[in-house]
Amino acid sequence: MVQRTVFISSTVTDLEGERREVRQFLESHPSAVTLRVLQSEASDFPVHSTALVDKSAYEICLDNVAQADAVIQLLKSRYGVADVESDGEMVSITHAEYRAAYRRRIPVFTFVHQDAWAACALHSMGDEQSFIAADQIALCKLIGEIGGSPRKQWLFFFRSFEDIRAALVANFCSFDHSTFVADVTLSG
Repeated sequence: MVQRTVFISSTVTDLEGERREVRQFLESHPSAVTLRVLQSEASDFPVHSTALVDKSAYEICLDNVAQADAVIQLLKSRYGVADVESDGEMVSITHAEYRAAYRRRIPVFTFVHQDAWAACALHSMGDEQSFIAADQIALCKLIGEIGGSPRKQWLFFFRSFEDIRAALVANFCSFDHSTFVADVTLSG
């Protein structure tokens, strides 16, 4: 049986329930592929290893993203602390995880809470919004970065875990996990 590694990326405190449900779903969903799920707060995540004391938790997370076959990213109302350097700017670890996966051409399936999407849309039009605190506008920048990428077809919206589950069944569970080789142009 084939084994794939899936990294779950998000802020932890506001998405604890969704993270737990995604992991349980992935580990129990019948498939020809066995999934190893990595979550930074789980006891089996290597950040808890005393052998890795020379690395920060952020570095360990980014190392694990690099080893993943796919990333499932959940975004709701928090951006996180912007204390990780990525592409010359300080971003949150969730943002850095997205960029690391994107650079490595690792498929990223992003789930954005419908309220966050609506608030960011209002904010981009200059309207007042109250769902995201003023100091968390960086979340809108991250959502915009993902939405503006060529791989935005893996951008989904949710209100509950049932929405996430439906999108996972329709998209992730049938994803063939092919490996990127190169961009090509076909002419006929």
